[in-house]
Order: sequence, then structure tokens, then C-alpha cells
Amino acid sequence: SNLTVSETIEFYGELRLPRHFSRHEIRRVADLTIKILGLDRIENSVIGNAENKGISGGERKRTNVACELVAQPSILFLDEPTSGLDSSTSFELVQALRQLASRRKVNVITVLHQPSYAIFRLFHDVLLLCRGGRTCYLGPSEEALAYFSNLGFSKPPFDNPADFFLDVISDKAQIVGENKEGESTKYLDALYRERSNNLSHAERHTEALCALWDAESVRRGHLTEYIAFGVESRRASRLTRQAARRLQRAVRKMPTSVSQFFIFLRRTTLQLARERHQFLIDCCISLACGGFFGLLYRDFAFNDMITLFFMLSLGVGLTSALASLRVFGADRAVFWREAAPGSGMHLDPLAFFLAKNVVEIPRLAALTVCTLATFVPLANPVAPVEQLFILTFFAMFAVSGFSYILSIAQDPKSSQLSCVLLILVFTLFSSVSPKLSEIDNMGPIAQCLATISYGRWYIESLYTSQTRQLSDAWKMPWAWYKKPTKDNALQGLFSYSYSELYRHHGRLHNINLLNIPILLAIGVGARVLAFFLLLLCNRDKMGKASILTIVFTSIINPLQNFFDDLAHYLTLIAVTFSGFFSSSYSRRRHDDDR
Repeated sequence: SNLTVSETIEFYGELRLPRHFSRHEIRRVADLTIKILGLDRIENSVIGNAENKGISGGERKRTNVACELVAQPSILFLDEPTSGLDSSTSFELVQALRQLASRRKVNVITVLHQPSYAIFRLFHDVLLLCRGGRTCYLGPSEEALAYFSNLGFSKPPFDNPADFFLDVISDKAQIVGENKEGESTKYLDALYRERSNNLSHAERHTEALCALWDAESVRRGHLTEYIAFGVESRRASRLTRQAARRLQRAVRKMPTSVSQFFIFLRRTTLQLARERHQFLIDCCISLACGGFFGLLYRDFAFNDMITLFFMLSLGVGLTSALASLRVFGADRAVFWREAAPGSGMHLDPLAFFLAKNVVEIPRLAALTVCTLATFVPLANPVAPVEQLFILTFFAMFAVSGFSYILSIAQDPKSSQLSCVLLILVFTLFSSVSPKLSEIDNMGPIAQCLATISYGRWYIESLYTSQTRQLSDAWKMPWAWYKKPTKDNALQGLFSYSYSELYRHHGRLHNINLLNIPILLAIGVGARVLAFFLLLLCNRDKMGKASILTIVFTSIINPLQNFFDDLAHYLTLIAVTFSGFFSSSYSRRRHDDDR
């Protein structure tokens, strides 16, 4: 929605044209498509959406057609392209489709409801369907009125012929009893022949129209074409969808996964650049978050340190999580359309997913800088700024992964509420209250939540980064202090089960060298789960079988068939043995009687 018309068409050309096309050739095809559909006047206008006004509804429809046409298809199928448009805009769209069919030799198939007569005349051929999807006319549009008039239907004066055809199909048109020669009309004869069938009047009407068209199609020689088409259809149906896509790839080599990654990378970068207003808002929120906690704990004392880092963890989690919901939430419908098997794009979901993640890394770094830009000067922590930046960045990286999961699996409104709830749960199990020693006694679920909580590792790293900069006077035995809970760093580390160092291969290392990879692993693991959800969720909206359908097809149905066959064979065995024992018993009685 934040790309221009020409940019959108060009990106679709890069994704859908064969890989041997150069950038210049793709640009030429896109310009020709824009010119044919009359979009040259608005090619540099942003498409827009419900919130940001862009091009009009008719121009948006033509842009959608252009995104399909830029792939240079041989057949273009459109389902109700004029719905929601006024008569003038609808006529312009259908006129552009007519020019497309004439100039580019593309077969355009369109489904329309109640078109005006001016639009109806633009079509070369029309197909009218009765109840049940049965054909009652297929031929040139200019011959349809004469055909139905010849059957015995009378069009009222000044009535729209397209509406008249719908009235004929729905049995609401006026019927002429006799023709000019005084004979009964063809329709009444056909309707009379259907009287012996036990059908309602509406069913008899449909049968009569279809029977008349079957006879007309035989007279016109269409029947041979239908038989040939049926033979070809049966041959084509033997190919599975996967084999058909593999065949298309062999004939028309599409862009590779690496090429698609760079295409999506450029598109996502351009989208982020166009959303600079929203990006500035996110930066201002991060500045306010850091500034608020910095003012609240200005030049904080040692005993305020754990509370400050707890609140900072909550603020960093909420700001980064809510901002990251838009990464996939705003493009869910776009992905569904592009990932559909019938889109012809052969979209690589991994390329799409990785491009989105790569573009988001600089944004997370910018939000980290904004948070610390106001927090550090006001709170004045003794920990090095570069350590605070690395820790905060990886905390945001971990949180954003969970935001991707929620935005992919849920709609935008539900994902916002779930995101806030998830951050609160993670903050609750961040080792402050309850502490780690208490969490260990709560069971495996609480321990698991503490393990995947970004706050548990983030707060520990912030706390230990601060205590490492303190002098030895803060780390003496507890008995040396009048108030050890306020003045003793060792007591604080012991109380929250934190450690400044960890042992690896017999050597002591900074605990941040362990916590930072853990935060990275949490973020990567969340992204892996988000990618699988991208593939598995909303498959029905991508024109694919849902997971439930796949389970029933691959597991439940075979088991049901197995048990049905088993019951059938057991029944046959029981009947066979029953007949055998019955025959033996009859023979024995016969011998006894003798």
C-alpha cells in the first residue's frame, strides 16, 4: 500500500517474469502494461489503503490487473473485477480488458454480475449459466438476444439486454405463446416435453433451456469441440499439481530463491523508507521510554538497581514487541496472495521471511540507540555504554521473534493484546519477583517460562555489568556492612542467584559471553517457529489444504478405510464359516435320518 503503481508492477514483473529478463526488459514490459491499462497518469502515485488515501477504487482494480498482466500470461481470469465500482469506472476497466485481448492476444475470462449493455457488448463471447452451473448459451455476445428471442422470450422495450438474459435464466422473462407462423415456440415445446418428469417448474425451466442449447450446440458444431476438450481435460487431470508446477518451471525458468531474496529485500527496504513517519513515532516512543526511567531513577543508588533494570526490561520489551507486530501483520494478505499455488509466482517463503528479518535488524538497532540515548545521560549507569547497547539490542531481537509469531498466527487486534500479555508473563518470570530460587520450586512450566524469558538473561546481564564496575569495597563479607542489603554487591548477587563469571573448560569468563548467545538463541528459535507458522497457518486463504484436512486425508481416512476393509473381510469370513458349519450340520442330520 505504500509503494507507487509503477514500483508495484515492476516488482511483480521481477518475481513473475523468466529469470533471463534483464532489469531494462522488465521495466519495458511494466511500462507497456501501464500504458495499455491507462495507468500512466498515476504511475508515480502511492496505492494507499483505508488509512492513507491513495488511488481510486477503479485505478486499484486496474493495478491488480496490471500485476497479473506483467507476467505476460496467455490466459487472464478475473472474478468480478467491477464489483464496488460505478458504471463509468466499470466500463473503463472492461474497455481496458478488451484492448488487452485485442492488442496482446491474451484470452481474458471474466465473471460479471448484471453488467450494463455497453459493458456486455465489449465481450467477444459470453457464457450464460443456469442453476447447477449448466450452460444455456455460449457464443458471441451480439447473437445472444436473437437466440433467446427465437426461443420465444420477449424483451421489454428499453430494457437492458443483460438484465433480460438474467430474467430468462431465473424464469422471470415474458414468454411469447406463438411465433409469427402461429406455431408454438421452441421454449414451450421443450417445456412441454419435460412435463412427464417429476420435477418442479423451476427444474423443468432449467432442463428446457439446457436441452435447447444442447440441440443448438450440435447444430453449430460445438459438440465435437466439447468432446475434444473433454479428452484433453482428462489427460491434463492425470498430472498432479506438483508435477504441473515442475513442468512450468522447466518450460519457464523463474527467479531463483537467491534472486527472490534480493527482490524482497529491496521491496521491504523501500516499504520501510516510505513508513518513515511510523518509524519516527517508534523512535520517539523509545526515547520517551528511556527518558522516563532515566528521570525516575536519576543517578540511581545501588539498592535501586534491580528495580530500575526490572522496569527497563519491561519498557524495552513492550516498545520493541509492539513495533515488531507490523513486520508480518501488515503483509499477511499480500503473502497469502503471492504464496497461493495459482498465483504463478512460485514464491519462496524462506526468501520472503529472511528478507523481512534482515531489513528489521537496522530498525532494532535504531530503537536501541534511541532508548539508551535518553536513559544513559539521566540514569548515569557505571556499566560501559557499548555493553548496554549490545545487551539491549539482543533483548529486542529476542522479543521481536515472539512478536513475529503472534502477528503471523493472529489478526492484528488479537496479536496486540496477546503481545502485551506475553511480555508481562516474561517479565514476571525474569528472576526478580519471584526469584530464581523460588522459580525452581514452582515446577517445570515455570522453569521453562524463565528459560525462554528475555528478561531473565537481560536483567542478570545488566545487573552484573553494573556490579563488575564497582570497587572491592562493595564486595567484602556481609558482616563488614551495617546494611548489607543496600551496600553489599555480593549479597545482591547471591540473593538473585546471579553470577558475574561462568566457568568454561576450566577458565572463568564474563557472564555476558553466555547470556548474549542465549538471547540470540531465543530470538532465532522464535523466528524458526514463526517461519513454520507462516507455512502452516491460514493455508485455506492461500488456496491450499489446511493442516486438519491433510491430517484427515493422510491419517484418519486411511485408518477408517483399513478398519472398513477389515470389518468387510471379517464379515465374509464369518459368513463363509457359518455356511460351512450349516452345511456340515445339515449333512449330519441327513445321515442320521437315513
